[in-house]
Amino acid sequence: MIRIHCLVENSVKFGTHFWGEHGLCLFVEKNGSNFFLDAGGSREVLQHNLEISGLDPGIAGAILLSHGHYDHTTGLPLLLQKMRNPALYAHPGVFAEHYAYSGEKYRYIGVQFEREEIEGLCKMKLGKKPVEISEGVYFSGEIPGVRPKKGKFFLKAGESYVDDALVDDAAVYLTTKKGTVVIFGCGHAGVINTAEHAKKLTAQKIYGIFGGTHLVSATSEELEEVVEFLKAEEVEMLRLAHCTGREAEWVLKKEFGKKFGHFPAGSVETIED
Repeated sequence: MIRIHCLVENSVKFGTHFWGEHGLCLFVEKNGSNFFLDAGGSREVLQHNLEISGLDPGIAGAILLSHGHYDHTTGLPLLLQKMRNPALYAHPGVFAEHYAYSGEKYRYIGVQFEREEIEGLCKMKLGKKPVEISEGVYFSGEIPGVRPKKGKFFLKAGESYVDDALVDDAAVYLTTKKGTVVIFGCGHAGVINTAEHAKKLTAQKIYGIFGGTHLVSATSEELEEVVEFLKAEEVEMLRLAHCTGREAEWVLKKEFGKKFGHFPAGSVETIED
């Protein structure tokens, strides 16, 4: 049995006492293997939502980081302090100096803590290659192929800025009897590109997709391409959030009906393994 909890997201499930913020944190249970994907955009919201959820971070053995932006990493020190010497899986580029450019100025959007602050709290496992962290649970490592459009994301190099290809963008793949469930943090490496990588690694079709897919910046042609791919793949479950964007969610809801659902903070989804 797989159970996926959304602890932090831009919106909250109606009728709950969760707080929302721009960020993402998911808690995943798969046959006794429990882990977090990402850590939200603030310690305060994550702390509150953990208390509301009733989840004990101590039962998780690992944290997986999808990439090094603040809205996915700021609560990391808090989680690590509540866990019992967990493993931390991430790409080596997660600690790079990530910036965003608005057209007027560069804004730092990287991690909000020093690496030294967390090194003593976990077993740090940084790498570019895929890793099976437990049976049927894969950390993608660096995903080859297409990268984000140039001009928005940058890395600081000395006193200058260079385009950030976001090579640290990663995802999680869960194998089930019905196919692979792909869990995105932000999907900067592309929905189709990441899904194809998952298929090669797990030798399965794609059964479901969760998380942030960064379709908020997709053109209508790019969104149509994603829709056609998901239809061809016969994806049965779409639970999308964060940076997917309202327009993309409207299109996906229209195309996939009950198979699609927004996945706000406070949501829990169960999947037969």
